[in-house]
Amino acid sequence: MAGVVLFFVNGRFRLPVTPILIIFASYAIHHVILSVRSRRADLLKVILILLVCVAFVNYDYISFRGVRALDEAISYYELGNAFLRLEDKDAALAEFERAHSIQVQYPTRGYLQIAGSVDFQIGMIYWEKGLYTRAIDALERIRDDYPRSDQAKLILAECYITRGRVDDAIRIFEQKPDDARSVMGLGVAYRMKGDYERSAAAFGRVLELENQPDGIVRLELARTLALKGDIDGAVLNYRLAATSSSHRRDAYLELARLLSKTGDVDSALEILTRLRNAYPNDREIQAELNARRESQ
Repeated sequence: MAGVVLFFVNGRFRLPVTPILIIFASYAIHHVILSVRSRRADLLKVILILLVCVAFVNYDYISFRGVRALDEAISYYELGNAFLRLEDKDAALAEFERAHSIQVQYPTRGYLQIAGSVDFQIGMIYWEKGLYTRAIDALERIRDDYPRSDQAKLILAECYITRGRVDDAIRIFEQKPDDARSVMGLGVAYRMKGDYERSAAAFGRVLELENQPDGIVRLELARTLALKGDIDGAVLNYRLAATSSSHRRDAYLELARLLSKTGDVDSALEILTRLRNAYPNDREIQAELNARRESQ
């Protein structure tokens, strides 16, 4: 037992000693009971010894608290990953937050080995939930040496966009001039600043970077061109965006609104009628159709 205590602190090495200690612990309980019944004076000694032992075993020494804190943080981190594998993101988020809170209360250098992963998962879950401010708080903590820092920065920039922090988003997007997602973000950010020329140029760059661009690129380009006053270009890109099934509804709806503003109400009505037939339960399309009919 002395050798184990000196060199091995793992529970699996201490456990074999437990049966022997149980014998002495059982006799201690028996001795206390006899002392109480006989009101012997050595009862006080027993109580004092027990109190000292309890304090000695359970007291968190300063030199050991960091190790315990790191172990606990890693345990919560592993639990969070387990819940992610079970697709229970709420439970996973709670465990990741516990891991982070331990580091805040008891900072340790060893925590850096999991810090990036913990903050990334917290940021991702909040981002998916639409809680962008909380996502920003987590993603901003991620260091550049974290393996997935580039992905974290892109998500951070997109969160900045939703919060109106356009300049902060542009600063991140500009770091990846050849990444389609970053350039796409630049197009949205420039449009929010009213710089339609640079916005259109950014979306054009995305079309060059992607061999088969998704309809969202054409849709965003059409929105920028419409604001820029390039109606023909906007109409063309709205129609191209509508060839993508995932963006057909929004592209045709916005195209109908644009045509209506330019005075081509008949074409707008034709598009809205087709949309209503394709999406019969869509209230927004029905309301737009009714408004166009009333304006005739």
